[in-house]
Amino acid sequence: MELKIGESKQENIVIEWLLNQDDNFLKDAIKKCPDEDFKKCWEYIKGLAKAKAENGCAMIEEETVYNWAKEYFIDYEARKQKQEELRKENEAKALKQRITDTLTSVKNQADTLKNNLEYKDLQEKYKLDLITWENELKMGLVKDNKRVDEINKGLALIIDDINALRPKGKEEQAQDTKEPKKAIKKPVKEEIKQMSLFDF
Repeated sequence: MELKIGESKQENIVIEWLLNQDDNFLKDAIKKCPDEDFKKCWEYIKGLAKAKAENGCAMIEEETVYNWAKEYFIDYEARKQKQEELRKENEAKALKQRITDTLTSVKNQADTLKNNLEYKDLQEKYKLDLITWENELKMGLVKDNKRVDEINKGLALIIDDINALRPKGKEEQAQDTKEPKKAIKKPVKEEIKQMSLFDF
C-alpha cells in the first residue's frame, strides 16, 4: 500500500506501521476510510495521550500508540454510525427548538391582531393562517425545517402589514419572528507541545 505522508515524523511512523501490518482485517478497515482519516487517527492518539498526561507531559509506549492507531481504524464503522446518530439527534433537537420558537411567534402575532382594533381587517385576513399554523405546530405535524421556514415567511408578511398600519408614534412593536442569531463561539486554541517520538 502507498505510504500516506503525515505532518510530522511521529505521525509518519504510525502511518507506516499501519500500512505494513500483515492483518487483512486492518487493511480492509483502512481501505474503507478516507485518506484524511490518517490525520484524524493521529489526533485521536494525541487525545488519548493527553488524557494520560501528568503535569502536561505523557510518555506513551510505542506498542500502546500502535494499538490506539489500530483501534481507530478497526472501530471506524461503529464510530461512524455513532457520529451519524449524534448528528441526527442534534438536528432533531434544533428542529424542536425552532418549532417552539415559531409557535411562540404565531401566538404573539395572533394576540397582537386580536387585541388591537386598528388591525381588525388584518385579523380577518390572517385568522385562518394563524389558526392553521398554531395547530400544525402544537400537534406535531411540522416534521422538517422547510415547513418551519414557510410558516416564518408567512409571519414576516403579517409583521410587514402590521408595521404598515401602525399608528405614527406608537411604541408597541410587532413581535419579531426572525430566529435569534446564534453567537459564534471562537474556537479555543490549545497549545500542543512539539513531540519527540511518542513523547506527548
